[in-house]
Amino acid sequence: MGVFVDSNRSEDVISYGVGAGALVAGLAIFAFATKKSEKD
Repeated sequence: MGVFVDSNRSEDVISYGVGAGALVAGLAIFAFATKKSEKD
């Protein structure tokens, strides 16, 4: 979170936001792909 406060350029904030979003999306896809069905 300190990176956002220290950053003065909007490009840096956008790049960190995109990186964080990619991480969250990857974790969501992983959770969905490895979810066990209720029948098991």
